[in-house]
Amino acid sequence: MSTNDSTSCSAVDSGVGTGSPYKALEMFFIAMVTGSLSFVTVTGNILVMLSIKVNPCADLIIGVFSMNLYTVYIIVGYWPLGPVVCDLWLALDYVVSNASVMNLLIISFDRYFCVTKPLTYPTRRTTKMAGLMIAAAWILSFILWAPAILFWQFIVGQRTVPPGECYIQFLSNPAVTFGTAIAAFYLPVIIMTVLYIHISLASRSRVTKTIFAILLAFIITWTPYNVMVLISTFCQSCVPDTVWAIGYWLCYVNSTINPACYALCNATFKKTFKNLLLCQYKNIGTR
Repeated sequence: MSTNDSTSCSAVDSGVGTGSPYKALEMFFIAMVTGSLSFVTVTGNILVMLSIKVNPCADLIIGVFSMNLYTVYIIVGYWPLGPVVCDLWLALDYVVSNASVMNLLIISFDRYFCVTKPLTYPTRRTTKMAGLMIAAAWILSFILWAPAILFWQFIVGQRTVPPGECYIQFLSNPAVTFGTAIAAFYLPVIIMTVLYIHISLASRSRVTKTIFAILLAFIITWTPYNVMVLISTFCQSCVPDTVWAIGYWLCYVNSTINPACYALCNATFKKTFKNLLLCQYKNIGTR
C-alpha cells in the first residue's frame, strides 16, 4: 500500500501484486480479527435499531460491505475484483463515511438548539424535519462523492489507476487529499467540539453523555488516519504501509464502537441486549 488518498475510511492503492504479502497463518489471523469486527459491527448496529429505534444505516453498511472488501484487499495484496467493483466500493465507502460525519453534525446541532432554544426549537423539531435533514445528508454526500468517483476516468479521458489497485483517481494529488481531509474531518470535529462545550454547559442530561461518547469515539478512531494524511502531504514515504492499514481500520472500527456508546448511555439498549441474550424476544421493544 502507499499513502495515496482517502479522507474517509476507504482503501488506497496497495500496489499491483502477484500474491499476498502475508503468510498463511498471518492471513488467517487477519481474516479472523477483521471478520470478528465485521460481525460485531453488524450485530451491534442491529441491536441499536431494535432497541432505541435509531437507524444506524451508515455503520451497518460499513460492517457488511466496507470491512469485508477491505479485508480481501489486504489479505490478497492487490485488488482482485476489477475496476467496476473497485469504483462501486469506493463510492459506497466515501458516501457512507461522509453521511456518517454529517449525521453526527446534525445530532450535535439538534442538541445544541434543544438546550439553547428550549421554547421555540422543539415546536419545529418534528419527525418530518428530522427525516428531511437525514435525507439531505445522504443526498449531499452522494452528490459530493459518487459521480466524481464513478465517472472521473471518463471526464479526463482515461483511467490512471493501474490494474490490481483500487483508489480514487482524482485524490492521487496529496494537496487535494489534504484539502478534503480538512473539510471532511478537521472542520466537522472543531464544529462538533464547540457545540458540545456549549451543550455541556447548558445541560448535563444522559443524552449529553451519549453525544460526548460518540464524539470522543469518532475523534479517537479517525484522528490517526487523518494525521497520516497530513504527514503524507509533505512526506509520502514517511508512513509505513502497515500503519496506513491500521489507520484505515481504525476508521471502520468507529462503526463498531458506536453501538457500545449507546449501550453505555441508554438503559433501553441494555435491556434489549439482555432480552436477546436470554432469547426473550417477546420482551424486545418493551419499556
